[in-house]
Amino acid sequence: MPGDRGQGGHYLLSVKDNQPTLKQDIADLWAEDLPPQAEQVGQHGDRVELRRIWVSGELADYNDWPHLAQVCRVERIVHRKGRTRREVAYAVTSLAARPRNSLDGSVAGMMGGTSSAWSR
Repeated sequence: MPGDRGQGGHYLLSVKDNQPTLKQDIADLWAEDLPPQAEQVGQHGDRVELRRIWVSGELADYNDWPHLAQVCRVERIVHRKGRTRREVAYAVTSLAARPRNSLDGSVAGMMGGTSSAWSR
C-alpha cells in the first residue's frame, strides 16, 4: 500500500498507462476547459515553458485507491525553435487539501520546476 499512513506519511505518485481506469477517471475530471489553479512560466535560453496544475478531491470517495485524498493534472507546454510540445501528467496523493496547502511544490519537482515560481 502506498505511504505509511500508520505513522502519518503521505504519498504523491504519478499515474501511468498501467493504471488505465484511474488515469481516465482523473482525465475525465477536466474534460471541460477549466482554468488552472496555478501556473508557472519560465524561460531557459531559447526555451519557454508554461506549467499549469489542476487539483481536485472529487475522486476521494469515488475511487478505491488506498487513502486517496486528491488527484491532479499537470500540463507542460514547451516552445523552442518554432516548435511546441505539450505534455500532460496525472498524479494521486494521500495529502488532503487545506488552506494554502497544495501540491504545487511536489508536482513542480516532478515536472522539473520549483515551488516558489508557481502563481495562483
